[in-house]
Amino acid sequence: MSLIFNNGGKMVNPNNNNNFNEEALKINRALKKKLDKANAIIDKLLELEIYVSGAGTTDYENMLIELKETLS
Repeated sequence: MSLIFNNGGKMVNPNNNNNFNEEALKINRALKKKLDKANAIIDKLLELEIYVSGAGTTDYENMLIELKETLS
């Protein structure tokens, strides 16, 4: 195994970089899933507004609550 040194002369563990990258990918995938779900909820809201005249406020409220939960 070759040792890698940073500017301060301290050893750097290349495995830490791999772990960091893997963790970043997991976070990005989770965020992508949340955003996809949020976009689907927004699409439903837009459909209700366009295609259903007189859609009840309860429908909008429930979808907005779901959207808020998805994004939190």
